[in-house]
Amino acid sequence: MTKKSIRDVAMRAGVSVSTVSLVLNGKGRISEATRKKVRDAANTLGFILDHSASKLRSGQSTLFGVIVNDFSNPFFAELSAALETEAFANGYLTVLANSNDDLHRQGKLIEAMVGLGVGGFVICPAAGSSSETFELIRARSLPYVICVRDLQDENADFIGADDYQCGVFASKHLVDLGHKNIAMIGGFQELATTRHRIAGFREVIDSRGLSVQKELILPGPPTLEFGREMAIRLVQSGQKFTAVFCYNDIVAVGVCAGLRSSGKKIAEDISVIGVDNLPESEAAFPSLTTVEIYPRSIGRRSAEALIKALKNKSNRKEKVILPLQLIARASTAKVSAEE
Repeated sequence: MTKKSIRDVAMRAGVSVSTVSLVLNGKGRISEATRKKVRDAANTLGFILDHSASKLRSGQSTLFGVIVNDFSNPFFAELSAALETEAFANGYLTVLANSNDDLHRQGKLIEAMVGLGVGGFVICPAAGSSSETFELIRARSLPYVICVRDLQDENADFIGADDYQCGVFASKHLVDLGHKNIAMIGGFQELATTRHRIAGFREVIDSRGLSVQKELILPGPPTLEFGREMAIRLVQSGQKFTAVFCYNDIVAVGVCAGLRSSGKKIAEDISVIGVDNLPESEAAFPSLTTVEIYPRSIGRRSAEALIKALKNKSNRKEKVILPLQLIARASTAKVSAEE
């Protein structure tokens, strides 16, 4: 079968080649009737837009490369969905991939996406990443946006939350409820995200004349399994604690499961707070207290930043820090009188 061209689509739809190009790339002020006519013609002919050829003609790719850490984490599902929606609304398509928090895998994904001809990247860096990690992207003069995990990379825009304030919000809530022995579970130690949340946590504890017990700071993978394992270990150790500040909501769900399996009641015996405010957090039992960091806003703003970089070709980089909100629910409560 002969491969159909954009010219064939134009002839069948009775419009110009430039009109077909605008419709297929989601651009231009084209009436909905004309858009439908072009799409119908393309579908009838079995035409598929060749993005590589389109890039050669226009000098600009309509593909975004998006790499996140863990698709199984609903936080990144929320972020990616909003990013893809914003990109598509502006005529761009996304190539999504999962690094599994593996530096080598992330590097291979970047190489593959550069080979595919993406016009730029949005990346939530794998643990251990630095500015040097993205040398290939810079060598190809491609713009890139870092989201969630700030690397202080002067070559990229950054979109994320104030991780220091995450630690402040969470620990202040727990201390205000009367908790003095607070554990912190999850988050890779080499990540600035983790370090900043611990720093905010320490600031509140110190300012209230309390002490941070190093035995209660347990960094590690931000996963449900790690949260569950550490909660069980803490209970079995006999270490005194009445609350847990978790790196994210996924860790918090694991912590709650581990506490329950150890015979502890959430809130009544041990209070638990997370970070992210995933949709599942409100539906959990008991509903999870958390710090809202707006993953959908991060995704949308990341897409906006990359689109702006592609269109303006500016060397000026922006750092966007989104506001936080404490969402108090049933998983945290005042310390009982005997504590």
